[in-house]
Amino acid sequence: MSDGEAEGNWIKPGAFYVVRGNGNLALIGRGAICPTDAPRVLYPDLLIEVIPDSSRLLPRFLSAAWNSPGVRQDIEARCRTTNGIHKINQGNLARVKIPCPDDVITQERVVRTLEGKLRNALHLKEELDDVRATTLRLQSTLLRPSPPSDF
Repeated sequence: MSDGEAEGNWIKPGAFYVVRGNGNLALIGRGAICPTDAPRVLYPDLLIEVIPDSSRLLPRFLSAAWNSPGVRQDIEARCRTTNGIHKINQGNLARVKIPCPDDVITQERVVRTLEGKLRNALHLKEELDDVRATTLRLQSTLLRPSPPSDF
């Protein structure tokens, strides 16, 4: 494909991309923001590009709300399957209800709170992983057969 043919189909940093089709229902409709440092690549036909009006809907808020349990339930209910491949179309995606405060200031506050909680959860996970590794080392040491005594 030439650059001319590809024009308009490059991924856009900051855009929100949604998985249109997959064999795994849990992956259908999943969405994420394209990183600002993403390489220049074409996006495949199994993604749908969403560019929200950031004066009304912050992309980071969209990402957090989009992947919430209630929205996931709505998305999965709208999926259809043929030959084991689950798909969702743009029309069904447009009907998905996203809980959203009207103002971007509140959206920003919600996102900062969620990101802080996520950082805390990841830190706790690291601590738990360390405790688990230490416990397994101690367990193997304590359960190792002791050498015969000279008595």
